[in-house]
Amino acid sequence: MSNVKTDGQSESFTAKLDIHMVSTGTFRRLIDVYAGTRVVLAAMGASGIGKTAIPRQAALARGPDVPYVDLHMPTMSIEDFHVPTKAEDTRHYYDRRIPRKFQPLFEYCEAERKKHKDGIIPPERCPILSIEELNRSVDKHVTRATFVLLDERVIGDMKLPDEVQMVVTMNPTGGG
Repeated sequence: MSNVKTDGQSESFTAKLDIHMVSTGTFRRLIDVYAGTRVVLAAMGASGIGKTAIPRQAALARGPDVPYVDLHMPTMSIEDFHVPTKAEDTRHYYDRRIPRKFQPLFEYCEAERKKHKDGIIPPERCPILSIEELNRSVDKHVTRATFVLLDERVIGDMKLPDEVQMVVTMNPTGGG
């Protein structure tokens, strides 16, 4: 871990950036607390501590029909963000240049809004989009597209529904 000297005392890089360490239980509760908001939760840690499993369990707890979509950054290509990935994509999504991987999020949110008289999906029913190993993307274009998705919530030619909760995971590299 990188350390920064301040006033004769050593301060960790994470402390300087006001990044807090939390337990896996707290991470799970934060996912629930921020459901239905545009807050992007980020988790960083060693392999096998639950960074991927916990958001998946949160989506399952919201219901068996609540989508959990994961994007594994080391294997993503720019086509995964901007064009249909399979010939059987429906014309509806082809016209909007939405890759098939995102289709369940759009369709679920549209159907779920119709179920509620106010058109708002309750937080306990919000789908989860997990962006895994953000810091290990191998293509700079994929990295840029991911940050557009995180910041502007745009995929292809469409805006990602506000109800889609985004969770980002990172594995430390180089011991830092």
